Amino acid sequence: MAFFVMVLAHAATAIAVFFGREEDHKYHDYQGFQGLALCALRFIMFFVFLAGMIKQYNFGSGSKRESRFFWILTLSGSVYFLSLPLVVLITNYIMDPLWQQEFIIIGTFFCQLVGYSTL
Repeated sequence: MAFFVMVLAHAATAIAVFFGREEDHKYHDYQGFQGLALCALRFIMFFVFLAGMIKQYNFGSGSKRESRFFWILTLSGSVYFLSLPLVVLITNYIMDPLWQQEFIIIGTFFCQLVGYSTL
């Protein structure tokens, strides 16, 4: 139930970002309240994922194969959930504003691809 509420909140915030795209003062979709809310929801989903992984499997207590699988799954899930907030954070401080949107899109896709490829 909590996961469904978080997904619904994430979708509602993404829709708000979509409708707020036409504002002239924004250089990318993740500036302003909507972008901050999306990044905060990604952090919350990361912590829920991490708590679920810890609850599901006590690291180090199972077989070597199970332990390796859960470590890889935790690593790839962490990369997936943290890719957007970290790329947005880095982009806001080091990139020229005109290139921020492209860098966020490419950086997030690349980080998520790395997360998927570890599985």
